[in-house]
Amino acid sequence: LPEETIENTDYFLIIDGRLDDLALCSSGNVLAFAAPCVFDNTHYNPRAGKITFCMDRMSTLGGQLPANEFEQLVTVTHHELLHALGAESDYFGFFKNPATDLPYGFTRRGS
Repeated sequence: LPEETIENTDYFLIIDGRLDDLALCSSGNVLAFAAPCVFDNTHYNPRAGKITFCMDRMSTLGGQLPANEFEQLVTVTHHELLHALGAESDYFGFFKNPATDLPYGFTRRGS
């Protein structure tokens, strides 16, 4: 994203729906996927993220999702929003300790 598109904005969320045979949409039971895509150069905080919904995985009846699919879609949307905001283990080491203002860093599992 060009810097001017997110000036004076803390976070920019892109939401996309795909109908084509995107590799991630065609594997398993994937309804959506997400990740942060632009990071702050100083603190490595996510500045923008994207959620992509696999539209061909969703059935519609008269333009409306059946109740059970709607509830599942809300749950999936919450889950993917967390990923778009940076809640992924790959980024946990960059989270800052509020007491020290330093990144927590990375540690090996089991240590």
